[in-house]
Amino acid sequence: MITTNTAIVEGKQEIAGAKEEQLQVDSARIAIEKEEAEADLSAAIPALEEAAEALNNLRKEDITELKSFAKPNINVQKVCECVCILKAKKVGTGT
Repeated sequence: MITTNTAIVEGKQEIAGAKEEQLQVDSARIAIEKEEAEADLSAAIPALEEAAEALNNLRKEDITELKSFAKPNINVQKVCECVCILKAKKVGTGT
């Protein structure tokens, strides 16, 4: 009985050791990915702030001009979608 329990405990210790090693590997990988994501974010923030500032300068005449396009260029459509996202409007609902 003691021998069986000892074998079970030793088996669980081996499994726990292997999981601990895997957790250390995963933790190192996650730390690297976090650093990369933070670097990407810090590079993107100035562009986002610039875009938000440009939205503050948007005039009604600009919107009227966009509405006059029968079939705007795909790039114009994408920019308009981004503006809607930044202005927290739903795309395609007319609001």
